[in-house]
Amino acid sequence: MSRSTIIIEMQARRKTQRSPSEPGSSILRGVEDWRKSTTVR
Repeated sequence: MSRSTIIIEMQARRKTQRSPSEPGSSILRGVEDWRKSTTVR
């Protein structure tokens, strides 16, 4: 479980680094929200 989340974070970070102003940042936010929802459950 942790491995999949780490991979997603790495991909999201790479996208944000290339274009922080582009929708890539929204993906990072979605990942954070998804992690919070999974941790709550």
